[in-house]
Amino acid sequence: MQAGGGEMRDLRDCAICYVCDINFLWPTLVSATSLRRWVTPSAADIFLFTIGIDADTSRKVAEACESLGLTFLALDDGLISGFDESKFARTHVPRSSLGRFFLADHLPRDYDRILYIDGDTWIVRDPTPLIRYRPPPDVIAAGEDPAFFIQSINGSMGSHIREYFAGLGINGPNGYFNSGVLMARLPTWGAMMAEAFEFFRRNVEKCSYHDQSALNAVARHRRVRLSPRWNFTTPYRHWGVESKIAPCIYHFIGAVKPWMGKCEPWAGIHDAYMEDWRRFASLDLPARRFDARELTQRNRAAIEQTTKLKLLFARRMRYRTEIRRLHESAVEV
Repeated sequence: MQAGGGEMRDLRDCAICYVCDINFLWPTLVSATSLRRWVTPSAADIFLFTIGIDADTSRKVAEACESLGLTFLALDDGLISGFDESKFARTHVPRSSLGRFFLADHLPRDYDRILYIDGDTWIVRDPTPLIRYRPPPDVIAAGEDPAFFIQSINGSMGSHIREYFAGLGINGPNGYFNSGVLMARLPTWGAMMAEAFEFFRRNVEKCSYHDQSALNAVARHRRVRLSPRWNFTTPYRHWGVESKIAPCIYHFIGAVKPWMGKCEPWAGIHDAYMEDWRRFASLDLPARRFDARELTQRNRAAIEQTTKLKLLFARRMRYRTEIRRLHESAVEV
């Protein structure tokens, strides 16, 4: 990997942040639990920001956060306003994902940088090197999104992604990052997120992936690439590159999550994940679960997807080769 990031420092000058609404609160607590397995409260501070949570739930969750050594903060839902709600893309990605735009305004100023992590993640190896990493000023650190690899294929999927990139003014071959794991210096975070929210506010219909779309549109060359190790998304699991990457953070992108059932391609971690999940059962938080019929259908579709990709040998090998190349050329953390 390429060297970068300057001198190594203690973890405590990094604010590790999550943002979620009521529907992603349970998995976010699970992710924070997996993070605390590696990073103790005395080593680094973790903040859980919530949006639109009622007072009674906030009280119960604040108690759970205290037991994990997390700082619980409720953001005003009014922050996420000032845009045409009728043009907002209705997907499984919640409106609260825009909350990351406002983190810098709600953190003490004595932090050097922010590490943001989505709640639909699970930390399976020591993340300390990432927490210690200090990005250069005026850039954001992020790993590539699967769309970066898919953009080059023939057919409707590749064409759709290229059109999406063009609409945002993005030169796809130069990179397109996933916003599930991000790091930047605190002043950079504040400035870039304000710029991204303004872009989003003026271009809601173009931002199919909400914050991620807007951030890619404004960041462009102001980004350093993280290895897929730090944001190992569901398609990478399908593509069979895990043994080459040794991922630290699993990111369950898409509509299938491990708490919904023993779903491919995450069936192998389901039992261990659910051990952390059951820790918060008494909070009575909402969470979607598949019934037996839907679980069977989802798994059949996942297996068919993996089988199809194996038959497309050249495409699969191209994905694997490119991911390994990006892993090896990513900034060193």
